[in-house]
Amino acid sequence: MASGVMLGESDNGMTQHAGICTLTVGEDFIYTMGLSLVSGRDFKPGSDTDLRGVYIANEAAVKAMELGPDPLGKKISFFHGQNPGVVIGVVKDFNSSSLHQKPEPLLLLKETRFCEFMYLSISGDDLPQTIHAVQEIWRQHVANRPFEYFFLDQRFNEQYKSDETQIRLLNMLAYICIFISLLGLIGLSAFSASQRTKEIGVRKVLGAEVPDILFLLSREALVLAILAGVMVAPISYWFISSWAENFAYKTDLNYWVFVLVTCSALAFVMVTVALQSLRAVMLSPVKSLKHE
Repeated sequence: MASGVMLGESDNGMTQHAGICTLTVGEDFIYTMGLSLVSGRDFKPGSDTDLRGVYIANEAAVKAMELGPDPLGKKISFFHGQNPGVVIGVVKDFNSSSLHQKPEPLLLLKETRFCEFMYLSISGDDLPQTIHAVQEIWRQHVANRPFEYFFLDQRFNEQYKSDETQIRLLNMLAYICIFISLLGLIGLSAFSASQRTKEIGVRKVLGAEVPDILFLLSREALVLAILAGVMVAPISYWFISSWAENFAYKTDLNYWVFVLVTCSALAFVMVTVALQSLRAVMLSPVKSLKHE
């Protein structure tokens, strides 16, 4: 691939727009990279007719240059009119950088003299042997240049190391908070059940059922959990939305996620309090009334 070139501003009946980058590629670039050809055709293999005056644009470039719904055959120019040409094909937008950015307007032109990289599509079977074979072919044809390679998927993944670090840190903090909350909830429920042992005995004598008593003991913790959910949900929504703004591609954040999390927290509170209070509830009323 070559570095980007800016379109000029000549005015000879052609469409010119600044800010459109060009990418010099070989004739099999679209096939090798798995790009989708929306309309038109690819560069002709083994032919020099497409070396000058023809371009393949991505959808963003078609929109930026205002080429209309049928851009095929439209004339464009850059470098102050020195490189006029026509659009022969349109490819679906693809991202050649981080997903933090939207696909930029891009023109592909067939020119192998200025290409800096050679891309190969290989399978993962017997990778060392494949790399060795490619290296031997490289030495036969380009012996004066060192053979250096990288895997494109790994290069892309390196762009998200900071995001992965943030996610791991947030997950660790979340686990710590859940653990501390669990300890506090266990202690609170055990203390509450101990303090209300006599009340539990009286209610059992008066005919209260075990589920009713467990709900009574859980009610205070449930109210606190609901208040916490109401307070935390807007803050969490703002934080997640702000973080997602760093990406050009993102999914919509649905409110039902927070409702589901709150309901799960309420169920977790009820189960925890019930397990801690069950010992006091299962005591006979006589022992409960004698409890100091």
